[in-house]
Amino acid sequence: MSPFASPASPDAIITLRQPSEAWKANLFWGAVFGLPLLLGGIFGPEDAPLWKRLGAMLLGALWTAFMVRTALRSRGTKVVYDGSTILVSDPFGARRIPVSQVHRVVREDLRQQFQELEEIGLSRRQKFERMSTLPPMVYFILQDAQGTELLRLDQNMQPEVALHQLLERLEASTGSPIVKE
Repeated sequence: MSPFASPASPDAIITLRQPSEAWKANLFWGAVFGLPLLLGGIFGPEDAPLWKRLGAMLLGALWTAFMVRTALRSRGTKVVYDGSTILVSDPFGARRIPVSQVHRVVREDLRQQFQELEEIGLSRRQKFERMSTLPPMVYFILQDAQGTELLRLDQNMQPEVALHQLLERLEASTGSPIVKE
């Protein structure tokens, strides 16, 4: 394949990356919840039991480490489609997904799931009166013939044009339109 193939040609390689804001958000939430626990264990009241102070420090350190790892993964994630395979690579490894395994693409907005979690224990009237202020959280889920998730693509992956081209090619290869759930 020519390295100068246009993005519109069917044999062009499509490369996607996570939006730059994603990794920054992970570091922010790691600091917001992890650092107070960590510092609270270190500089907390002297009369607090040792197990509580150590537990808070351990929980803070684990949360912060988890969010730093998530930020590194988010920052380094790259999805490359070459027509026959989808290569997903991040700083912790890579995996190949043959396009022949993809049988269906599902568009899912996670707002409904988060709203249902927030409404647990509320009356029907209270649920009806609530307004959702969550922004769209749309993912495109690539599934195999049994409905098992192969890959989850964020709608905010960059460049946006390349994401739409990838979804169009997957629709053509699967023979079915993107299902909305």
